This record gives sequence, structure tokens and C-alpha cells, in this order.
Amino acid sequence: MLVELSCDKFIENDKPRGPIRFTTGLNSVIGANDEANSTGKSTFLLVIDFIFGGSDYVD
Repeated sequence: MLVELSCDKFIENDKPRGPIRFTTGLNSVIGANDEANSTGKSTFLLVIDFIFGGSDYVD
């Protein structure tokens, strides 16, 4: 089970974001409150896929 993800390429307020911790049960990926579409949701999910052996992120 993936417990934590950390990457200095994830930026929040122009600074590297701290670790992302996952909890037991449902974990959701949601966008920003300002309704901006390019918030990195798809990239984040590709990174998770890569962690579990996927190759789409490399392509």
C-alpha cells in the first residue's frame, strides 16, 4: 500500500510541496478552488501509476 509520496517537482505557492500522505480508505484527487483546469491532477495520477510499475509517465 502506498503510504506517502514526496517529490520536489510538486509546487504549491511557488515552493516545493511537502509530502502527500495517504490514508486508509478513499483518497481523492481534486482541483483548485479557483476553477483552474491545469492543476496537475493527471500528472499526479501518472506519477502514482509509475510508482506501481506503469510506463505511461516515461512516455
